[in-house]
Amino acid sequence: MSFFPTHLNTPLAKAIERRGSPEALHGFLVARLLTPSGASVADWLEPGFHVAGLEGLSPEAQDALHEALEAIAAALRAGNFGFPPSAGATRITSWCEGFVEGVGMADPLWREWTDACVDVGKAMFPIHAVCNAEFRDMFFAPDRAQEPELIDELTALVAPAVRKIAIFRLAGDEVLSQLLEDDDPFYELWGGEELAALSDDKLLEQLQELHDEVPRVLIDECIRRGEALIPRLLALLEDEANWSPDGADVGVWWSLLHAMHILGVLSGDAAGAALAAGLAQLRNHGEDEIWEWLHPHHAQLCAGKEVQVRPVLHSILEDESVSPIGRGLALEWLVSTYGSGEEGLEEVLDYAAALMRDPTQDRDLHELVGFTLLDCPRERHRPALLEQARINEAGDRRFGYAFGVADVEDAFDGPRRPARDLGHFLCFYDPIAIRQRRLRWFHEDEGAGLFDDEAWTPVQTYVRETPKVGRNDPCPCGSGRKYKKCCMNKG
Repeated sequence: MSFFPTHLNTPLAKAIERRGSPEALHGFLVARLLTPSGASVADWLEPGFHVAGLEGLSPEAQDALHEALEAIAAALRAGNFGFPPSAGATRITSWCEGFVEGVGMADPLWREWTDACVDVGKAMFPIHAVCNAEFRDMFFAPDRAQEPELIDELTALVAPAVRKIAIFRLAGDEVLSQLLEDDDPFYELWGGEELAALSDDKLLEQLQELHDEVPRVLIDECIRRGEALIPRLLALLEDEANWSPDGADVGVWWSLLHAMHILGVLSGDAAGAALAAGLAQLRNHGEDEIWEWLHPHHAQLCAGKEVQVRPVLHSILEDESVSPIGRGLALEWLVSTYGSGEEGLEEVLDYAAALMRDPTQDRDLHELVGFTLLDCPRERHRPALLEQARINEAGDRRFGYAFGVADVEDAFDGPRRPARDLGHFLCFYDPIAIRQRRLRWFHEDEGAGLFDDEAWTPVQTYVRETPKVGRNDPCPCGSGRKYKKCCMNKG
C-alpha cells in the first residue's frame, strides 16, 4: 500500500525523485506541517521540488501537493496518523529520513521549540534513532544498536511519536498547559498490531471503559471491522437497560454514543437498520442527554441510511404517547434526511405545520415544531408560525419564550445566515477535543465549590439554596446516578 494515493504519484514524481522514495517525501511533508510557524515556503519548496515558490509548480503538481498536505493534516488533527500495515521497517526508515531532512529545513525553529518543550524532543527520539546508526550507538549497547529487532521496535514507536508531536503542535495554551502537567499525557494503550489483535468483545469493552476519551485509532479499528461488529452494536442499542436512568452504567452510556458514531460511518442495510434501532429510542428516551451530542450531526449520521431511518422517525413523530421532546427531535432528524427539493420533504413539513395548528397537541410540541418550520421557511406556513409566535409571546414569559413574531419575520424576510460548519462527528475523537472536554469537566467540577467559600457573596437577584452540583457528584434527585448522567441538562 502506497503512502500516497496512486493518482498523486505522477504529479509528485519530481519531488519523489528528489527525496528518493514516496515514503521519504511523505515524511518530509509531515515535518513541514509540524514545523512551528515562521518557516517560509521557500524553505521547503526549493529542496522538496527545486522551485522557489508555488508558481514554479505545474497546476497538476500544485493540486497534488495540496491534496497530499490536506490528507496528512487531517490525520494529524484526528490523532490517527499511521503507516500502511505492510510498510515494514525499511520503508518506515526511509520515511524517518525524509522527516529528519524536513526538520533540518527549519532547524532553528525546531531547536527553539524542543528547548521550550522537552516532551517534543523526547517524542522525536525514535524517529532519529531509526534512521541514524550513530544516534543509536549513543543510547544502546554496540551489539544491540545494530540488531534488526531493535529497528523493528523503534519503527513501531514512530507513528505514536508523530501523534504526540502533532498534539503539542495543535494544542492551544490551556490544553498545552494541561499536557505539560500530566505525568504521561500520551500513554497509548495499543500499537497497530495489538489493536488489530483485540477480540470484538474486548474492543467494545474499551468503548465502555474509556468513556468520552476513546481515541480515534480505536474507533477506526471498530469501523474497519464493520459488518462483524454490527450485531453487537445493534444489541447494545436495543437493550432498554442501557438507556435506563436507574440501570445504565456511565461507561455503557458513552458506548451508546460511540455505537451511533460507528454506525454513522458504516454503509449498507445492516448498518442502517442498527442506526434506526438507536433512533427508535427517541420513543422512550427523548430527554436523554445523548441526543445533545448526536443532534448537531444528524444529517451526516443518517446519510445513505434514509430508507431505514425514515419509517422509524415518521412513526415516532406520529405517536402521541411519545414525549414532545422525542417527537420534536424525530421531526428534526427526519427533515435532515431530505435534500432540498427531494420528494417527500414538503409532505413532512405540511404534516408538521398541521401538528403546530392542532390545539389538542402539547404546547411544547407546538414550539419545537415551530423551530423546524423556521429552519425550512415556506410561505404557506407563515400565517401559522405568526399565530404560534403570538401565542408564545402572550404566554408565561418568566423564562422567555421559544420564538416571537420578530423571529418569524427574520426567518422569511431576513438574510439567510449560512449554517455553521460543525465538522464531522468523528471530530469527537480528535485528541485536542478529548482534552478540551477534560478541561470542561474539570472547570465544572472546580466550579462546584464556589458557593462553599464563606467569602463568596452571590448577587441578590439569585441565591442558590444548595452548593452547585459537580458533574460527577451523585444527582440530587436521588436516582443514584451521577449528575452528568441524570439531571444536569434538564434544568
